[in-house]
Order: sequence, then structure tokens, then C-alpha cells
Amino acid sequence: MATTTKSTVKKNGSATANAKSGATTKAAAKPAASTNDLIGQVTTTLKKTYKVNLNDRKKRVALKVYHALREKMGLDLQTQVRKNNGTFDWQKWNTKVFVLLFGKPEAPKYSAPVMAKIASYFYDTISEEPTQAVADLVEFNRQSLERRNAIQEQTEDEDLEGDDEEFDDSVLDDEDDLDAEAESDLDEGDDEDDLDDDEDFEDEEDDELE
Repeated sequence: MATTTKSTVKKNGSATANAKSGATTKAAAKPAASTNDLIGQVTTTLKKTYKVNLNDRKKRVALKVYHALREKMGLDLQTQVRKNNGTFDWQKWNTKVFVLLFGKPEAPKYSAPVMAKIASYFYDTISEEPTQAVADLVEFNRQSLERRNAIQEQTEDEDLEGDDEEFDDSVLDDEDDLDAEAESDLDEGDDEDDLDDDEDFEDEEDDELE
């Protein structure tokens, strides 16, 4: 009959524990999907589902820098042209001249740092340090967008006020028609006392309208 010693049991227990620990380690060591893999998965899914590609961070920054440089140089050119009693054609600048120099918005010829470097050459408000120069132009673009949105909201509010005025005019016209009908009814046979009462009523209406 075999005898099991405490030492043998201890060794077997340690071996079992080590085996479990090894299995857990292998499971934990399973390589997770990299960030690039996840980005690729998201891009592929969106492309397959919606038939579109979202711009990445680099393209978005380049687009903001592109628009900022175009507007900043355009405003400067407009000022200089006006000083010479000329007229600055924004359409020509945006769609022809600037495109010839820097490419189209969706496909700029140069990277954001290069366009920012060009801006820093002409304007002291743009840093000469590339990263900061890009940040300066992005901020310029943000402020410009805020101004345009504010102008658009103001225009929409003015349009709404105009609609309100037209509505009020139509209401007044309807009331005038009702007054005319009332006067016509009175002319057909109401006595003087009723006429006086109706005139008081009309005065009250006029006071309310005022």
C-alpha cells in the first residue's frame, strides 16, 4: 500500500496552483485590438453603412487652417485694393486665385504647418513657431465662424420681426373691415342711441389697438 506524505501533497497542490495561474496568464496575455485596428473597423463600418468617409483630425485641422489663411489674406487684399479705389472680387479670390495657390479645400496642396508658416511670414499675429501658428489660425477660423453665425442669427431675427409686422397689419385690416360693416349696418336703420353706443365701442377698440 502506497503511503502519501505531506511533502507529496504539498508539491501536487503547488503544481495545480501553478497550472491554474499559467492558464490565467495566457488568457490575460491575449493581444487586444490596437487603436489603429479599431479606427480601421470604425472607418470600414461607416463607409459600408453610409457610403461616406469621415475626415480625421489631421484633415479637419488642415481645412480650418486653409479657410483661415484664405479669409485672412482676402481681407488684407480687400483693404489694399480699396485703398487704390478698386473692387475686390471675393468669388474670384476664393474659387480661382487661392485655389491656384493652395489647392481646393478638400485637397489642399500643403499641410497645415506649411500653410501656417506662410501665414506667419505675412502676419505678425501668427506665431513663427509651426505648432502655435496652426493653433493661431484655428482660433482665427473659430472667431470668424462665430461672427458669421451671429450675423445670420441677427438676420433671421429681423426677418421674423418683419413677418410679425405684416401679421399685425393684416389683423388691423380685418378690424377695419369689421368696423366698415358695422357702420353700414348702422346706416340702414339703427337709432341715435345705438349709434352712440357703437361709437363708444369703436373708441375702446382704438384704445386697445394703440
